[in-house]
Amino acid sequence: MNTRRIGAALCVLGALLLAAMAGATPAGAVTKPKTVPGKPVGLGATALNGAFLMTWRAPTSAGGSPITGYTVVATASHEPARSCSTSGALSCVVAPVALAGGTYGNLYKFSIVATNSFGKGKTDKSSGSDAPVAHCTYLDPYADLAGCNLTGVSLAGLDLSDAVLTGAQLIAANLTGADLTGVNLSSAALNDATLASADLTNADLTGAVLSYATVTGSTLTGATLTQVTTGSLTGVPATLPTHWALVGGTLFGPAANLSQSTYSGLDLAGLDLAGADLSQSDLSTANLAGVNFTGANFSHAAFDGATVTGAIVTSVLWFNTSCPDSTNSNAHTPQTCVGDGF
Repeated sequence: MNTRRIGAALCVLGALLLAAMAGATPAGAVTKPKTVPGKPVGLGATALNGAFLMTWRAPTSAGGSPITGYTVVATASHEPARSCSTSGALSCVVAPVALAGGTYGNLYKFSIVATNSFGKGKTDKSSGSDAPVAHCTYLDPYADLAGCNLTGVSLAGLDLSDAVLTGAQLIAANLTGADLTGVNLSSAALNDATLASADLTNADLTGAVLSYATVTGSTLTGATLTQVTTGSLTGVPATLPTHWALVGGTLFGPAANLSQSTYSGLDLAGLDLAGADLSQSDLSTANLAGVNFTGANFSHAAFDGATVTGAIVTSVLWFNTSCPDSTNSNAHTPQTCVGDGF
């Protein structure tokens, strides 16, 4: 009886030992740690017609198991966060979001995280600055579009008030009826752009180029036009800043860039052209009576036959200037045209 009980107990004990041995780690085997992946690297964004093409490289460590996916999140002001995911591919597209008046947002930040069977790894926020060129496809008030190439783009009717368009390429862009109140357009290229009925009140157009632009009905009250370049403009603005005038398709005013152009025969009498750059321009036979030229640049300019009665030429830069009497400023002492027509 006792022998039977002992035998049965030994059988149970043996079974337990065999089960334990079956689950044991073989000698010399390496157990992988239960760790999540490392950070993906090289996260980058490329503008894609309102969306973002995201690319990256795999982390240096996949953790304790193979990577099963990646998730990218894009965040910006004025709009909800957006994301895209993959099951292992190293790229995905963050879809655009369309809101009233265009697609909102301009300062984008991106993050990415890798996942394996043990969970999500650490988030990489290395691209936490503006995406390269991505902001150029996002249009809204206060948008930072500095340096963007918006050639030929239709921005008609959009509210871009107080936006930053410094140095932007807006060649042949359609800005009909756009709200550009207070916008910074300094050094922007607006050649051939359509600005009909656009509101440019208090806009900064310092150094901008508007040659061949359409300005019919545009509002330029209080706009800064220092060193602005115009010529062959189409239409007449509804309003202009104080001391500015449109003559022969060109905007004339203080500190205007009027260089290397032909204004012969134009009636500019009484205009304020203080500080204007008239270098290498032809003003022969023009009516310049009473014009304020204080501090203007007359280098290589031609005034042959011009009417200059009462014109103010204080602190003008003279060099190789053709005087109203057709003599040259360099032949005089001092080298000016004062007394030789002026």
